[in-house]
Amino acid sequence: FRLVTGHECLVKHLFSINIFDCPKCKLCRLGEDMDLPHISVCPALISTTVCARYWEARVRMG
Repeated sequence: FRLVTGHECLVKHLFSINIFDCPKCKLCRLGEDMDLPHISVCPALISTTVCARYWEARVRMG
């Protein structure tokens, strides 16, 4: 549900509600906004499904 609505805990959304100071991915540092399209291709994540990659990113971000 969160991935579909955009109200997820990825950095781009957290930036939009003033929790993070920058929307860029903190895991791979490629300079891409950390949103659903980026989660699908982020080289720092090893999970295979989008849902698993989302949860992996959340765990790794703390």
